[in-house]
Amino acid sequence: MKLEKTIAQTFLKTKPLKCSYIKDNYEERLLLPITKKNNFNIIDKLTKLGFRRNIDYMYLPVCKDCSKCISTRINVKNFTTSKSQKRNINKNKQIRFVQKEPNREEERYLLFRKYLQFRHSDGMMLKMTKKDFNNFFYNTPSKSRVYDIISSSNNLVGSILLDEMSDALSAVYSFFDPTISKNGLGIYLILKSIEQVRRMHKQYLYLGYWVKESKKMNYKKSFNSIQLFIEGNWVSD
Repeated sequence: MKLEKTIAQTFLKTKPLKCSYIKDNYEERLLLPITKKNNFNIIDKLTKLGFRRNIDYMYLPVCKDCSKCISTRINVKNFTTSKSQKRNINKNKQIRFVQKEPNREEERYLLFRKYLQFRHSDGMMLKMTKKDFNNFFYNTPSKSRVYDIISSSNNLVGSILLDEMSDALSAVYSFFDPTISKNGLGIYLILKSIEQVRRMHKQYLYLGYWVKESKKMNYKKSFNSIQLFIEGNWVSD
């Protein structure tokens, strides 16, 4: 499927910026703005071509002399839970995974800030105001779903934003309480999202980019039935 035949719109290209994944590298991105009028087909088609959604645009790294950002997805139909993942589910059996609990907007934003301060203290997202966060997480140009994980004491301990596609869900962003590190809440959110893909009778869960040199992304390779988008094709790892 060629890009120019798939999307008849104008793409933009960013200037070189500091790379989000590899120290001392610079990245360039191909961008396509999206609106509520053109969202579903564009998100669906471009995600299958290795793009990712960020707020109101789709993007693809097009860096000079570097192609280390590899788009990933799990083929849920072939996925089987590993022993360590079963232990993760058992460890978190008191936690509820639910679709966006009402009246938790403030709690969700504060948890998002806490997560960033612990895990991504040098990232640009720390500059997001509550209004920015609301536009990012709730007022999306896509058909999206927010799921929460709630502790046995009824505290919000994590959330994930998923875009709905024709045959998949795409994990746009997730965050969790970083002080509960032993519970593996990030992995738990993905495992529960896989269950949701199955409930919706879809096939894939997109996980975004994997960069071999980034330790923060190693968890993606821990899921079996992972597929990588390499030279225009989805290839089983």
